Amino acid sequence: MMRCFTGWHMATILITFFGVVIAVNLVMARFAVSTFGGTVVDNSYVASQNYNRWLAAAEQQSQLGWKATLSLDGSRRVLVRAAKAGLPVTGLTVSGTATHPLGRAPSIPLSFAASADG
Repeated sequence: MMRCFTGWHMATILITFFGVVIAVNLVMARFAVSTFGGTVVDNSYVASQNYNRWLAAAEQQSQLGWKATLSLDGSRRVLVRAAKAGLPVTGLTVSGTATHPLGRAPSIPLSFAASADG
């Protein structure tokens, strides 16, 4: 015995179809919003105007001869060893702030000081 295809069947098919489409869109939008780290620059045209100046500054920095190495100690602290022409840096302190590009996480103040061994 064959059953008739009714309006209820069509309504169920349409609701199921659009329910799946909407669910997939919501999941993809959630992934997009939660993983996007923000823009690198706010205005790419203005950034392009400074590009050659940034390259020149990087070249000047490179010519200073500073060498830096990164490692982790036993307690998982980051060790940065900086030296110029083989001489370790002494008496150096650096401070800064780590901020999330979109402001979702609170800012973290950072402070670095040279240790006795440079």
